[in-house]
Amino acid sequence: MIVPFKAGGTSDQTARVFQAAMKENNLLSQPVTIVNVGGHYSIGSRQVMEANPDGHTFLLIHIALMGGEGSGAL
Repeated sequence: MIVPFKAGGTSDQTARVFQAAMKENNLLSQPVTIVNVGGHYSIGSRQVMEANPDGHTFLLIHIALMGGEGSGAL
């Protein structure tokens, strides 16, 4: 799981809650590793775009980003 913000922030904490829930409920056949890349969305998004399309890499984003894009704010 790519978290495009520094470790310890709210995005990282949210990712760790998801990670624990996925492990506790056996939702995936492999463990989830959290990678805090920083750089906001530019670096994290690029890493996910360039990852193998095998479903093993995903990006944690905020709903606010989606709203900003729709309103033309981004």
